[in-house]
Amino acid sequence: MDPYMLGVVAMTAGKRVEGLIGLPSEIELALARLYEKQAEADPDAEPDYGGFDDEDIKHLKDLASEAPVIRMVNHLI
Repeated sequence: MDPYMLGVVAMTAGKRVEGLIGLPSEIELALARLYEKQAEADPDAEPDYGGFDDEDIKHLKDLASEAPVIRMVNHLI
């Protein structure tokens, strides 16, 4: 729930970000429901990355290798 990290994620995504807490089982269930809906809509379609293109994803992966992001993810897990 580090406000700095939420700001970094929001700035990187260019979207409003809200930090929430959930059990790992709840998060996994929510992700499964999300991907099931996408697969039902068009099984042959590319995965939807929330409006991010390949360059955005690459940039997010680069940011993820930085220590503060790794700390945040470890904290979430």
